[in-house]
Amino acid sequence: MFIGDFPSHFEEMWQNTKKNLPKHKESCDYRPVECEHCHLDIQAKKLQDHQTKCQSAPISCGQCGETLRRGDMAYHIQKQCAEQLLVCPYNCNAKILRKELEAHLCDNVVDHLEEIRQRFTKIIKDMQNEH
Repeated sequence: MFIGDFPSHFEEMWQNTKKNLPKHKESCDYRPVECEHCHLDIQAKKLQDHQTKCQSAPISCGQCGETLRRGDMAYHIQKQCAEQLLVCPYNCNAKILRKELEAHLCDNVVDHLEEIRQRFTKIIKDMQNEH
């Protein structure tokens, strides 16, 4: 190509680009694509990676199978999941599912009260020994 041919070559490339632009816009890796979960615009080439981390994407709880938003999973496990294994808050060494905790507490009121009484008695003795 000679320097004198450059303007016509450039014009030809530009016309091809304009003609192919709509097709390119549909397949460009850098086009914005809306995430179906959080509705943010993400570059097309990054969408798949985004969806593996998207806090609005639905995921299933590994304990109970409930489907919820990824961003809500930690709270669900800590405070809501019925299948989460818990330790009895009264130090009776029982490990129970959250869904069975209320029954455990009702069935063991006497034992739990005795545990509290013993702790309270120890605190009183320790305080008396300090003075």
